[in-house]
Amino acid sequence: MDACSYRTPPNHRGRVVDLDDSATAKDKVAALEGDLLPFEEPFARGDHNYDDDPEYGYHPLDLAESAVLWIFGTEGECASEDEVSATMTPVDPGEIILHRFVPAGTPERSESEGGKKKGFFSRLFG
Repeated sequence: MDACSYRTPPNHRGRVVDLDDSATAKDKVAALEGDLLPFEEPFARGDHNYDDDPEYGYHPLDLAESAVLWIFGTEGECASEDEVSATMTPVDPGEIILHRFVPAGTPERSESEGGKKKGFFSRLFG
């Protein structure tokens, strides 16, 4: 099942979109009413409607991919090409540095600490 679901905070237009494969064309139009986010505008105009069935409208997964690109700056499979996505260069998820926290008392933590002095909370909790 393909689906698209996202929410934005009330202070950022308060958008709530929740669509899946069973969504009708009417549902898709209703989902894109109100104060649109930039990546939603081409979908609302009909730029991403299927040529073979204009009544079907856009596919929820296409909207989801554009949402991921616009919100997180990276792509899942491939965002739809339009004037909004054309201005964005996706971030390679492999280049994002993630910090790792190792619990106190594990062998890996003991090796990494070497001769370091323990901090206040480390002395208290472990």
